[in-house]
Amino acid sequence: MLSDLELMRYHVDVLFNHNTDNRITVINEPPFDVAPLIFIGATRDGSVVRYLNSLNAEIIERIEHVIRKNPTNIAEVIKIITLDQTLNDLSFGPTYAFPDLKDKTSTKAIKVTTENKELLKPYFPYTFEDFAYKQPCFIIVEDNKVVSICCSARQTSKADEASVYTNEDYRG
Repeated sequence: MLSDLELMRYHVDVLFNHNTDNRITVINEPPFDVAPLIFIGATRDGSVVRYLNSLNAEIIERIEHVIRKNPTNIAEVIKIITLDQTLNDLSFGPTYAFPDLKDKTSTKAIKVTTENKELLKPYFPYTFEDFAYKQPCFIIVEDNKVVSICCSARQTSKADEASVYTNEDYRG
């Protein structure tokens, strides 16, 4: 089984496109928006840090100094970034892996294909529009409506990431 650090490397490689210097350029999903200034993926085994290809080398050096001491010191990283530019957005959260579920299947899941993708249109119009990028795609139908979806959010040759959404009335 892959270590948490190896999984985090796969995660960042799937999240963003990279240039030849391993700097992030765009988000690996239509409409391919510009990647964030920095990505820090901290695990109990170590951290994976990637910088936007246009980020100033001096800023990177200062951030590297902070991260070497404590990779989760986000407040100090923000302070360094905001010396040079305005911070417009900040997001963070967990990443999950479910290795024990790899071979499990659900009899309620319906695979969405080009033949039945119309099921998505009223409930998941974005997925319907970008259907070619979202394969594979599975749904759960309850009360004659699509209430849950799981599809590919991003892909590389080594890994895929899933996007999952369930209507609030059907969670639990």
